[in-house]
Amino acid sequence: MMKVISPSAKLGDNVCIGFFTVISEEVIIGSNVVIGNNVTIYPGTRVGDNVYIESNAVLGRQPRPAKNSTIMLTHPVSPLQVGAGTLIGAGAILYAGTQVGSNCLIGDTAVVREYCQIGDYVIVGSGSIVENEVNVGQKTKIQSGCYITAYTNIGEHCFIAPMVTTTNDNFMGRTQERFKHISGANIQDGARVGGGSILLPGVTVAEESFIAAGAVVTKDTIALNMARLEHRFGIKSTYYFRYPKTFHIPIILEIQDLGHEVGYHYEVLDKTKGNIPAAAQLLREELAIFRKLFRVNTVCAHGNPLTTWDGRNIWQFYDYKEFDLLGEAYLSCTDITNYLTDTGRNWSGNHNLKDSLGVLQQNKALKGTDDVLTLLKNNKTDPVYLNCHPERWGSGFWGWGKALARDYLFNLGKSLIKRISLER
Repeated sequence: MMKVISPSAKLGDNVCIGFFTVISEEVIIGSNVVIGNNVTIYPGTRVGDNVYIESNAVLGRQPRPAKNSTIMLTHPVSPLQVGAGTLIGAGAILYAGTQVGSNCLIGDTAVVREYCQIGDYVIVGSGSIVENEVNVGQKTKIQSGCYITAYTNIGEHCFIAPMVTTTNDNFMGRTQERFKHISGANIQDGARVGGGSILLPGVTVAEESFIAAGAVVTKDTIALNMARLEHRFGIKSTYYFRYPKTFHIPIILEIQDLGHEVGYHYEVLDKTKGNIPAAAQLLREELAIFRKLFRVNTVCAHGNPLTTWDGRNIWQFYDYKEFDLLGEAYLSCTDITNYLTDTGRNWSGNHNLKDSLGVLQQNKALKGTDDVLTLLKNNKTDPVYLNCHPERWGSGFWGWGKALARDYLFNLGKSLIKRISLER
């Protein structure tokens, strides 16, 4: 049966080529390569030794973007390179400008666009689409049916479950402004993203994080990175988690294993609309869920400025010992005068409604983080209470911008609430 092999193509030893296959100019194919039927290999493509290419695959095709695409190409891109021992599935399409490492698996009908860097031993599952300028670290697994948008970075040893979607354009195709802000997700080494999850533009999934199936990730998972950094410097902290909003078991387990205390961030009065007995029962139930997996000796109230209840009021009716607790993060530390919190995007407490120890604080003059560092360096005797919310911080310029806008709106709302309260 007919097959077309350019005279300028170079084939190694023991290359098996199926029917109706086209091998174009300047293609270089290593030894012991198997090429199925109806395969097209475009000019200049490099294929390593021991590669298996299933039928109907297309290797090294040049991109041809739409006239109104965000991709601007003025000249042909460099040839595709496929590493030794890689298996390319039936109907898969690999574009020029991409480098695929050794011993990879590109599944049936998968698409890998131009300018991608695919590390060694990577799996791209059947039907998955990896758009242009994506980096994938070695030994990462992208399961079937995933959509990895352009400009996404995926680290090493990651697991991307079936049907995960990443996005990169908060403007959704409108206005020229979007070109300045297009950014895919940054999935760091060892992260695991559950099936059907959606990652919004620019989010960072921290190293070894676990994203539950079906989650919509709108902000970075920074708490785990913070816990690791503290561990590296010999610092031990207490991390409080809400249920179920931040109850991510693998993350909490690792934080506990790093030597940090794990606590319960309760909001039971808000959930029960101020019903004290119902709140106490809910507190017992949610504490029991935590204690099935973690050692929990202290709790911390979650302060929602938009509700009328102060969660700490439950302790006017109950004792910590009834819940086998050592204390509460606010009420048990009222003798500490240096209380610093990042609530309201400042250290001065100007925008705090509920986040305080209820005592005179000595931080009104603190204007920024440099002032906090000076205080900590000069303070040799008095204890300092640091209350931080790393999950509300931004990563990179885009994340920082989103956090700035969010905190500005929150602070505006808090100012209005304060004004209304004073008028009453």
